[in-house]
Amino acid sequence: MNNSYPVRWRRPRRDWLRPGGLYPFGEPWFDPFPEVTDIIVADFCPYACVHRFFHGIRRSPTLITERSLEGAGDVFHQFIAFLKSSIVNGRLSRPTLGVIRREFEDFVDHFRRRSPFRMDSRRLWNDIIRPWCERKLDELNEMQIGSRIFFEVYASDTHVRFEHNGRSFSYPLRGRIDELNLDDQVIIERTIVGAPHDEHPPDSDALQVWLLWKILTSISRENYPIEMRNVDFRSFRLIVETPFRDFEISRNNPEFEERVLRAYSWIRDIARDPGAIPNAFRERRCDREPNIRCNFMYHYIGCRRRLPNYPLARPIMRQRFRGWYRSLLWELMWSRDFFEYTLLTLNIEELERDGIIVRARSGGNLIDTRDGMLIELELPDDVVGAVIAHARDLGRCRIVFGTLHLGQRLEGEVLESSREDRINVLIERRYIPIMQNSIAILSDITLLESNPWFLIPLLQRNLFRYEQIGRYREDRAREDAFVQLVEALFGGPRNLVREARSHEQHEE
Repeated sequence: MNNSYPVRWRRPRRDWLRPGGLYPFGEPWFDPFPEVTDIIVADFCPYACVHRFFHGIRRSPTLITERSLEGAGDVFHQFIAFLKSSIVNGRLSRPTLGVIRREFEDFVDHFRRRSPFRMDSRRLWNDIIRPWCERKLDELNEMQIGSRIFFEVYASDTHVRFEHNGRSFSYPLRGRIDELNLDDQVIIERTIVGAPHDEHPPDSDALQVWLLWKILTSISRENYPIEMRNVDFRSFRLIVETPFRDFEISRNNPEFEERVLRAYSWIRDIARDPGAIPNAFRERRCDREPNIRCNFMYHYIGCRRRLPNYPLARPIMRQRFRGWYRSLLWELMWSRDFFEYTLLTLNIEELERDGIIVRARSGGNLIDTRDGMLIELELPDDVVGAVIAHARDLGRCRIVFGTLHLGQRLEGEVLESSREDRINVLIERRYIPIMQNSIAILSDITLLESNPWFLIPLLQRNLFRYEQIGRYREDRAREDAFVQLVEALFGGPRNLVREARSHEQHEE
């Protein structure tokens, strides 16, 4: 096991974060800015962390579902957020099970129009949604218009505090909270994992809601949105909610402290030291616990399954790819992680002066369209032209309700407005950042550039799949154009030769 923890974490110096402060080249001079899921993956298995950071495999190794149920967890949470928001904003009043079923069918139809979701809605209702609704119906009917409930709240801080042997350590961490209920003082993490008679919550979800609470309690009060300045998150209850039962998680959890610090050690070592990858491979959980179930064992080769015998040049190809994987990780750290450090370290005036953010105000107009929610925003006169010009080039932006430490970060499509000092932003209806015709629950509004960071993990995944293609039989390998191409490119036993033209072709 990796026993070198707790570890020191390198953060960018403040002067590096201003324009011209540090040129993004080569190995970053700082450590990653992990997500909560990164910690959970590294805690579950260090080699799963290698898959996540180098091979772009973003799925959780702990979430094992039938192929027909893939995506059901996202629908489960999004529908509950939609349902509760409809009650809070007054659209629904004291819903019955029949009313909820009709709302669910309409919701699934809308969901299918914007995503490749093909699961049988009847099975999803019977197996997941209905059990939850039956035990929550009284609670739904007791909800009040104007209740302070937030969904998909983004929480992030550069110094999240953990304890070890009487000492305090801090690390950067960010994550997204499924539901934050200020009135009932509860943080909820939802999952479809679980069975009706389970006595304990899914371990990864228990750790996740605990980590999210850790972020909330580490953020300085001045970095809370105005609407939350008087909230004390230290006393909030932590709930893991399955379709069949709610589990309360203890806030005082020394076991979690220990596991998280070990996970940070793995993340730092894997990101910084190439020698940590063989160590992580030797510490694979499936070797230590033969009966463990892991998502990667079912969807990816490279952990347990034997690779095809051909191409014979595969070892050379994989050796070349190792450097490319690390370069792609560095690129992701320079673009995504360095940007997150910048947002949370510099003050709002510096960010605005450097052109990193634009602060906006509610324009007052809100339109519910077939494609989502159209929000009108009022911008300062000196930036509205630049924002509109930028929108014409990219067409998208990230809109933040609340603060950069705590709020809702939504991707939206930027559209021009009929008024010179305003723009329209189209966001998905799922986020519901509105309340009773007021533009937003969180009144602070900030615009950021939308960067296509997802392209780097996509490239990592494609490279990883390319590395694993092949044939087991020599006769089929000789006829496989891909295998022969790899042999030629990476110095295998066969050379790539141009096919001779026939006599008839030559005559033509």
